[in-house]
Amino acid sequence: MSKKSVLLVDDNAISHEHWEKPYQTAITETDWSKMEDRIEAADSALGARLHEFSVNHSGTPEENQRIMMD
Repeated sequence: MSKKSVLLVDDNAISHEHWEKPYQTAITETDWSKMEDRIEAADSALGARLHEFSVNHSGTPEENQRIMMD
């Protein structure tokens, strides 16, 4: 099973995608005119995922650690 297939079935992986993509986009953005929007989107996505953790204790230990390190 490919990594992409796992993302389609695993709820934690899907939620992980919701914050990781905006985060990666923000840290790799080189256009200063887009940077603020990218950072705000990543911050919002991370905040939403952290809220999910507090509500239903979802996520894997690895994801929790990645969010706290980033």
